[in-house]
Amino acid sequence: GVTEIEERTVINAAIEAGARRVYLIEEPLAAALGAGIDISVPRGNMVVDIGGGTTDIAIFEKGVIRHTAVIPIAGNLITKDIHEGCTIARIEQAENLKIKFGCCLPSEVNADDIVSIPGLRGQAPREISMKTLAGIINARAKMILELVAREIEIAGFSKKLMGGMVLTGGGAQLKYIKELASYISATNSRIGIPNE
Repeated sequence: GVTEIEERTVINAAIEAGARRVYLIEEPLAAALGAGIDISVPRGNMVVDIGGGTTDIAIFEKGVIRHTAVIPIAGNLITKDIHEGCTIARIEQAENLKIKFGCCLPSEVNADDIVSIPGLRGQAPREISMKTLAGIINARAKMILELVAREIEIAGFSKKLMGGMVLTGGGAQLKYIKELASYISATNSRIGIPNE
C-alpha cells in the first residue's frame, strides 16, 4: 500500500507543477481511464495492461473494480525468450526485434522472410527467420493470455464481459495480439487508445 507520507509527496509535487486539485486513484482505474474505457456503463469490461515486468488486470462493472490480478509475466520475458531462442548476443537487439518485427501469429508470417542483425566486433550479421521469431513470441503471449483467461473465470466473468477486453501497455503493440487475446479468452478484444 501507499503510505500517507507518499500520498502527501505526490499531491505536493502535483500542486507545485500547477495543479489546482489532485485526486489519487487506484492504478487499475487510472489504466482504464487512460485506455478510454467508460467504466460507468452497467456491463462487465476489462483492462489488461501488458507492461515490462507484469501484466496487470482489472475487471469493472457499474463503475466498480470487481477483480484485479497481477501476472508476473510480461514483455521483458518475451524479450528474454527472443534473446535466448534466437541466440542473439545483446538483449537490446532482442528488444528491438520484438518492437520492430514482433508478431503473435506465426501463421501470418511468410516462411521466407528473414531479418538480419549486425554481428558484434566484426562478426558476420546474424539472420533470423521471422517465422521463428513469431513462434517464440506466440508461445509466451499464449501463456500470458491463458493466465488472463483464467482470471476471468476466477472472477466469475466468463461470458459476462459485454464491454470486452482492452489491451494496453507495451505488449499491446505486438502485431495480432488483439486477435490472439480474443481467440484464447473468447472475449471481444481491442487495443486501448487514450481519449478515444
